Amino acid sequence: MDAARGLFAARGYTATGADMIAREAGVSRATFYLHFRSKADLVTEIMRAVEPEITEAYRHLDAVLADDGGDPTAAVLRWFDSHLLFWDEHGAEFEAVQQALAHESATAREWFGMLRRTAGAMTSVIRRIGDPARAEARVLVQLMAVERTLSFHRLVGGRDEPLWSDLRHELARGWVELLDGR
Repeated sequence: MDAARGLFAARGYTATGADMIAREAGVSRATFYLHFRSKADLVTEIMRAVEPEITEAYRHLDAVLADDGGDPTAAVLRWFDSHLLFWDEHGAEFEAVQQALAHESATAREWFGMLRRTAGAMTSVIRRIGDPARAEARVLVQLMAVERTLSFHRLVGGRDEPLWSDLRHELARGWVELLDGR
């Protein structure tokens, strides 16, 4: 998987073939296919490898939102900045996943499943909203907004983007309003 990560970072998902990955890893193409059914399967495994960290980050956000003391918007902004560091660390992997989503329906289904599992880990927020189906949908919308914004953050200039501060505040406000029932 390390060889694939490096190639995806350098060349992108679509320009990287299984042959290249096998060569970079120092194995045969047949060995690649012993471990992965396809390049999409490999990206899915990369996604699964970071899922526990993503879920833990959102559990932390859940705890931040459950804390009734202090300024919730400021607390969410601190969480957001921390999560941004995680995105910076795993940016190449996330870019490969984003590219794969456009081409691989199985990867897209797994990605959405991961988002649903992550949303389900936000038990305090879900309890406060009440209706489980509505809660899952609302948490998913917020979660997807954060993840999509962080994806574009990497693509369009990051902190130098003039709207960055406003985007951060709007995302934080969205989480706080979610709890207020708005």
